[in-house]
Amino acid sequence: MECRRSSDWLKIKVAHTADFEEAILAQQFVRVICPNCKEPHEPDPEVATAVKSLAQLGKLPVVFKGRGCAKCRFTGYQGRTAITELLLLSENIRELTISRRNLHLNDARQTGKWTDGYARRNTDGFSNPANKQNHIARCLIAMYDVMNKPMYKERAEKWWRLMKSRMRAREQGKYYVWNYWDPGGPWDYKADGSPRHWIGVHPNGGYYEIDVEGIVTAFEHGVVFTKQDIHRLIATNRDFMWNGQITEAKFQRIDGGRPDPRWKDSPGRLWTALVPYVQTLRKVFLANHDLAGWGGLAATPWFVSLETNGSSTAERTRGTL
Repeated sequence: MECRRSSDWLKIKVAHTADFEEAILAQQFVRVICPNCKEPHEPDPEVATAVKSLAQLGKLPVVFKGRGCAKCRFTGYQGRTAITELLLLSENIRELTISRRNLHLNDARQTGKWTDGYARRNTDGFSNPANKQNHIARCLIAMYDVMNKPMYKERAEKWWRLMKSRMRAREQGKYYVWNYWDPGGPWDYKADGSPRHWIGVHPNGGYYEIDVEGIVTAFEHGVVFTKQDIHRLIATNRDFMWNGQITEAKFQRIDGGRPDPRWKDSPGRLWTALVPYVQTLRKVFLANHDLAGWGGLAATPWFVSLETNGSSTAERTRGTL
């Protein structure tokens, strides 16, 4: 484990830290191929064979290499990105960490000791809410983009079909509204017939921003959602939720309900994923975006990348909407 190597290096006993450790994050920084000069590249046969074997690919996807240009100082690379893996610590893993023993993955699957809730997954668990499912679907579609394996796209598409079936048109089809969570099957009900989780619109608008990110990702991949769906989302966020002010923009709940005191500052949010398609929402984004805010870390590089690559609002709107 990474914590064992760190504890040896820092000369700290694992037993002294395991009780208050919540998670372990392993990360590796890798160089990013320069987008200005990248071009298709034929890898060495040994490398190609190894990649296909590890990723279980029948055919290797297109591989790129930076040719070298003035923007990357002729290195072929520009910037770095992180590859990370997060392990949340359960009591079982803490015990293994303290005892300095290893847990084999197959043993974990058979005994249910990999996480505290694994053995109870079929009795106590229930389906994820929509925002979590959309996170998973976006990860699946990213895997499809990289590996070109249809099964990842098909799995994402299954969720997005279910997501769309749960979205309700209102105001004569002008706007969309949907619940934070809906039962996905018999497993989402208790023995007395009541749902395992509450059903309704969540008063925290941030969850719906995540949902729209997933919907737009699906639309841009030609999956499930159509131009009409995007138009309806734009109308919901711009015409119904927004207060019409650029510099002091506020957004109400997706259903127009009263703000909850726990989320009084975010009953609704700008749906950032729609910014490239609507000039008005782009202005709202530029006037109100907080680099140090909760979404600044993700939204800032995303938006800068769009602007740098010339994917302007007008171009995207004319091309897709």
